[in-house]
Amino acid sequence: MPQNVRLISEHIARIEKFRERQQEQLRMMQAFKGNLEQVLESDRDHMHFYLTVLFGEKMYRAYTEWADEAAELLRQAKPAGQPDRRGDSSSV
Repeated sequence: MPQNVRLISEHIARIEKFRERQQEQLRMMQAFKGNLEQVLESDRDHMHFYLTVLFGEKMYRAYTEWADEAAELLRQAKPAGQPDRRGDSSSV
């Protein structure tokens, strides 16, 4: 396997591991969110915890979406030295 193809595969593998970690964190935030939604009215402080969890949920979802997009772009990338149709004016 050419080195550049191997490097792309390694990058994809790292991104997929990153995505798995972010998915675990996202699931945890969603569990916290569900628990807090049941007790929001019982204590003023719960709203502050809830807002923090909402931030975490959005952050981990964004990380996951980035990982999906980055891995897909790498899968579509042409290894160095191969023609890139994106820059080919004949495909316009």
